[in-house]
Order: sequence, then structure tokens, then C-alpha cells
Amino acid sequence: MENMEVLDEESLLRLTFAPEHFVDGEYQQSAISLEDLKIRGVSVDRTGLTKKEVVLERVASQAARRPDEREMPVYSLLRCSAVRDATNPAGDPFFDVEPARVRGNDGHALIFSKDRTLGKGGMRKVRDELLSQMTATLTTLELVYPDS
Repeated sequence: MENMEVLDEESLLRLTFAPEHFVDGEYQQSAISLEDLKIRGVSVDRTGLTKKEVVLERVASQAARRPDEREMPVYSLLRCSAVRDATNPAGDPFFDVEPARVRGNDGHALIFSKDRTLGKGGMRKVRDELLSQMTATLTTLELVYPDS
């Protein structure tokens, strides 16, 4: 299966952990790496293509690497259109969303800064926008996958 375009109407699930990246009901700046926004991409799952079991397997494997820091998974359910529609004060889009299929997960995607030439200050503003969207869309896995 080839990487299919990520459509605006798709929902994107972002997994992080408490207390590593989420403390007292708030995401920490470390939840989104500036380097990820610029180079590697911020990992998300397209909920229409990624099965709940795949998410649960990733939760278990990532939590096992740092059990003291990754005590509890934290989920945000982003709307692709909202991510793509976010703009800076000049009206320029903040983000690209690209398919990035990986073995065992055809629904994997990446969020990048639209302008990858930004310096650290500019990238911090991009990160702040994504963290704001993540905070506004906190959810549970049961709400994302109600029938499984």
C-alpha cells in the first residue's frame, strides 16, 4: 500500500505520556521537539487507518523504555483541517501533515513546520500552536475507538 494523502477531514491521534510530557493537566514544552517539527516530524496516527491495538502496542513498548517517566498515556485527537488551517499573524500556514506509513501501521503520519527555515524563536511559536491544539483536544482512547 502506498502512502495516501492525509485528508483534511481525518482525525490525528497524538500520544504522549505523563509525567514525562504532561504535568498537572498541562503539556510541557518538551512534548514537542523543535527538531521534530523541523526535521523528523511529529508522530501522529490517522484514526481511520490505525487500529486501537496498534496504539496500545506502542503505548506498552514506549512506556517500557522509561517506566518512571511514562506512567500514563495522554492522548489528543487533532483534526487535520485545524492543524493545516492554523496560521501565523501574517496569514502563513504553520503546518504540513504528511503520510508516513511504517511497518505495521499504514495510518502513521507526521506533522512538520510548514517553514522549516525558521530559527528557534520561530519554531517555538509553531510548537506553541501545536501544543495549544493538543491541549484543546485532550481525549481518551475509549472515546477515539468506542466500538473496540
